[in-house]
Amino acid sequence: MATKKRKASTQLERNDELAVPSTGAHRTLLEVVDSERYFPIHQYLWSVLPVKTAVALSQTCRQLRAAHLRTFNINQRLSYFVRDPAGLRSQLGKNGALISGSFALQLLAQKRWPDSDLDIFVEAGATTEELHVYLQQIEHYRLKTTQTDGGYPMMLIKEVRTYHRSSSLDPSRAKIQLIVTQHAPMLGIMTGFYMTAVVNIISWNKAYAVFAKDTFIDNRTYMLQPLDAYFEGLLHKYNHRGRQLEEIMRREDHGQSTSIQPVRRLGDRFTWVVPLPTENVQPPPQADLVLESSTFAMYWNKVQPWQEPGYATCASYQISVKKFEHVGLKHQLIVASTGLDLDSQHPTWTDFLASRLNQHAKMQLIAMKPEERPEWFNQGLDDTDGMFLGLLELDDGVTIRSFKKPEGWKNFDEMIPLWFEQWLPGFRTDDCLFPTDG
Repeated sequence: MATKKRKASTQLERNDELAVPSTGAHRTLLEVVDSERYFPIHQYLWSVLPVKTAVALSQTCRQLRAAHLRTFNINQRLSYFVRDPAGLRSQLGKNGALISGSFALQLLAQKRWPDSDLDIFVEAGATTEELHVYLQQIEHYRLKTTQTDGGYPMMLIKEVRTYHRSSSLDPSRAKIQLIVTQHAPMLGIMTGFYMTAVVNIISWNKAYAVFAKDTFIDNRTYMLQPLDAYFEGLLHKYNHRGRQLEEIMRREDHGQSTSIQPVRRLGDRFTWVVPLPTENVQPPPQADLVLESSTFAMYWNKVQPWQEPGYATCASYQISVKKFEHVGLKHQLIVASTGLDLDSQHPTWTDFLASRLNQHAKMQLIAMKPEERPEWFNQGLDDTDGMFLGLLELDDGVTIRSFKKPEGWKNFDEMIPLWFEQWLPGFRTDDCLFPTDG
């Protein structure tokens, strides 16, 4: 009788691929989540885990963190829209373009929603035209419509170009929108979206969840625009997808861990930065530091019913940013703008930044031979601060932007994150985030 049982057991081991080997060896959790050895199990496990659980699991050891990062398969998701995902990402880097909107949210939330398109933000000019040619000649898309807003109520949007490619298998994969911004794409993204959950960014090599904890851990989203007919329909959609909708955060809910803060930097401790695989992707000359030096300010705003007829009084946050250029920087920055309640003894971020850059640039200019210094500097040698506050065109029409930096000129772009952390502790939070009545 014992012999028959042993034979039955042996037959089970031979036929069942998932059976434990007869040696008695057991699979560890680390082995099970290995995407190369057990891909079906790996894919299923991470797909059913809530984001909060997946993040907690990934923080236990390096192996689980690596396994979690492999779930952000950007190329697989882009393959719904393009034949060569790595080629498209190379174009993003080359042209300084960014992906945002629902595609970025789905990647970070590990979700797939039907009828979603791919939104690419790109600055107007040669970069737009290069992407336009790429989509048509390489990916065989066709430009269907060009609209001045395309349904996006964004002040900094110049136009929206919609491209289609026929697909008998899945028509939804064949729609890409180039959202052409008047200035840097980051400006359009940060000022144009209607709620915090949608403010996520994908560059050529990284994904950024700007309001990570509130969106993916607490499952909350806060308003970034006053309520109107356009946004009302979008809120219905995301409420159906399980988001808890709120106007603004209440004072008693605020803390040091929430991503709702009066001034932020992309890539700070509140941002989830997800590195993406870069195999076959051509890196751009511009470093990630330029994007990750972007800062933005938040403050609350209330719209009265008479301003939006047919709607109740609605509170929302407003994100405030602007461009910043300086001879002490190699690249243009996006910086937190005005509208904040600051301690009178504490300078704004732009004043603090300009002061630091002024000091370094002034010494480099003084070190030049007098005849080689730019005319605008010689005219204002005793008042250089007034020339460097990001205003690159002086009152007399002389343009600082035309200054050709001599060989050996040092730029200070890499210092921005450190200087921001030095400035931040003096910032006051209370009155800009919350109404006085709580």
